[in-house]
Amino acid sequence: MFEVEEYLFPNSDTVVGHPTHDEYINCPASAFLTFCVSAKDSIEYCKNNF
Repeated sequence: MFEVEEYLFPNSDTVVGHPTHDEYINCPASAFLTFCVSAKDSIEYCKNNF
């Protein structure tokens, strides 16, 4: 079965600009919101440049 943490943290490297595991543990709602905003920015970047 697919685990959420496998999706959020596919490897042990920290991705610049993405919430860390500790941020998800300490304040999951804020970390998820940060993740969503980052994803939206990435999608907009792709739409405008490809």
